[in-house]
Order: sequence, then C-alpha cells, then structure tokens
Amino acid sequence: MSGPGGPVIQVDPQVVARARKECADAADDFDAVRTGVTKDASLLREGAGQFADVVREGTQVYEASWMIVTDVARTSADTIATNMGSLTLDLSEMDAKFI
Repeated sequence: MSGPGGPVIQVDPQVVARARKECADAADDFDAVRTGVTKDASLLREGAGQFADVVREGTQVYEASWMIVTDVARTSADTIATNMGSLTLDLSEMDAKFI
C-alpha cells in the first residue's frame, strides 16, 4: 500500500514466520488435546468397571463433542498458518481517488 509518491508498506517476513509458527504449533496442540480426551474417556469407562454401560453414553458424547471442536480449531489454525502473509494488496488506485 502506498500513498501518492509515498513508501510501500510491507510486513516484516520474520514477523509472518513467527506468527505462522505459532498457528502451526496451536494446530499441533489441538492434536494433543484430541489424544488426551480419547485417553480420558477410555479411562473413565475402564474405571467404571461393572458400571461401564452406565457411563458409556456420556463419555461417548464428551469424546465426540471434543473431537468436533478440536478438529474445527485445528483446521482453522492450520489454514491461518498456511495462508498468513500470502496476500498482497495494492491500494494505490483507491488512494489516488481519495487524495
């Protein structure tokens, strides 16, 4: 972006790289949450012993809801990491109309 005769404004590539890494790390963290949720649900069913049938439905709902949430969050974080810094926008024509 630039004004008439003004400097071009650009983002620092190092800043973009750090932000991409943070989003990619967040995506990986959501994978870890998925693993933890699956383990916890399994432990609850195992720990219930003879009452496993009583807690099965609740643990399945718990597990399924977290799988959906973490899947959406992981996909979003991964998409942001992949696309960040990929857009260039030349506003010089718009700037010229308003200045």
